[in-house]
Amino acid sequence: MSIIPSTAGIPQGFTPKTFWQRPEGGAGKGLLIFGAIAAGVALFWFWGLIVPFVLTTLADTLMASIYAGVLVVAAMIAFGIPPFAMIRVVIKNAFQSFSRGIARCYTEIDPIGILRNNLDDMKKEKAELDGTVEKFSGSEEALQRKISDKNDEARKAYAMSQQAAQRAAAIGSDPAQAMQKQQLELASETNAEKAGLLLQGVKQLQALEVDTKHLLTTFQNWSQLADAKIQRTQFKVDFLAEQRTTILAAKSTLSVGQRLLRGKPEQLQMVDNAIEYLEQDTANTLGQIREFSRYTDKLMTNESLESGADAELARQQFAEFSQKLLTAGSAPSAADFIQIPGVSSPVPVARAASAGAASNNKADDFDPFK
Repeated sequence: MSIIPSTAGIPQGFTPKTFWQRPEGGAGKGLLIFGAIAAGVALFWFWGLIVPFVLTTLADTLMASIYAGVLVVAAMIAFGIPPFAMIRVVIKNAFQSFSRGIARCYTEIDPIGILRNNLDDMKKEKAELDGTVEKFSGSEEALQRKISDKNDEARKAYAMSQQAAQRAAAIGSDPAQAMQKQQLELASETNAEKAGLLLQGVKQLQALEVDTKHLLTTFQNWSQLADAKIQRTQFKVDFLAEQRTTILAAKSTLSVGQRLLRGKPEQLQMVDNAIEYLEQDTANTLGQIREFSRYTDKLMTNESLESGADAELARQQFAEFSQKLLTAGSAPSAADFIQIPGVSSPVPVARAASAGAASNNKADDFDPFK
């Protein structure tokens, strides 16, 4: 029986449908799309969770790298490893220069105070030296007493040794007192040995006492030299302090004189500016006054000319008016009584003739020779 499927009954050109072409293929496509969307959402959510951790890790790594680099550079600078050896030299010189500048500033601020501080330090050290000298002096006294006591003890032990030897020799060879003789002999030897040890200790103490006395003498000499040095320093500091007081007083006076005579540059500049402003303002004011004087002179001249012209015109008009009145009749009018300074009033001809005739008549009337 053949296992190959038979193609009998299959029409020509027949193509079987794939999975995606079948009805269940649509459901598969939907499941794939849903799975892709769910995977995208899950990936986005997971990415949101790990991004802060990643950023924090990167930032910490970067800062750790920067700190490590700074530490490496600082170590290379500190140990003078090329190429940072020059930086180390520069930093060292800058630090020394800064320290020297601070010391110089402090020295310039209070030099006498520095000398007094040094003097106080010397006095403190002198006090410590005096304490050491006192200790050695007490040690020497104690050694001398100890040497004296040990000498006395050695002499006493030697005397006891001699006394025991004498008593042992006095016993002789009596068997009944053999034990007592042996005891006395042992006591004599013990005291003799004790005296020898004491004498040996006395010699050592005497050598130590000599060294102590030598050191004491040396320290006493140092104390005397320190006293002399402190005294000289005290005199010098007092002299410099008095000199400094005088110098400061002179400097203060000099400063006052400089400020008064030389002045401060900024103040002098302001004074020069003020003087320059005053000179300029004075010149401007005087110029304005002169210009105003010329203007007022011109006005007064014009006014005088106009007044003179008006007066002359008025005189002419009055003269013409008076002439008209005189020629018109002999009756006096108000114009006859108008007096114009510098112009004599015109006398009418008729009135003048009448006045002449009247005067003649009067003269004739009063002539006594008529």
